[in-house]
Amino acid sequence: MTIAEEDIWEFLYGEGADKPPTGTLMKEEFRRHYTIAKALLSLASKVLRPAPLRALGGVDKLAPNPKAEKIPRVYIKTAKDNLFDLQRQDRVVEMWPPPQLYILEESDHSAFFSVPTTLFSYLLRPVSFL
Repeated sequence: MTIAEEDIWEFLYGEGADKPPTGTLMKEEFRRHYTIAKALLSLASKVLRPAPLRALGGVDKLAPNPKAEKIPRVYIKTAKDNLFDLQRQDRVVEMWPPPQLYILEESDHSAFFSVPTTLFSYLLRPVSFL
């Protein structure tokens, strides 16, 4: 049985039902599949907010900006991410390689829930270079 994207996601129409959706939130019955930290699923369900659909729309069509290269960047891969798998994460890194790359081996999509202490220590590393 194949599940369609629209079956997994609840779409929000902040500008009216006759307009394109403005946000999305994964339906609760599917969150268990994408989260390895089962004990934190209840907490995550309470604090997660809808993702804005248009926030990054067209970002791939933007002209290169030399000023953007002056901003220190880091990418932290989440190795057990069932929502944004490693192949997708690798493509992001290949498209715009960051100067620093870290991998959270035991993290699902929500590293701030599954491995908060490790995530915090990884976030401190790039800050120490500023």
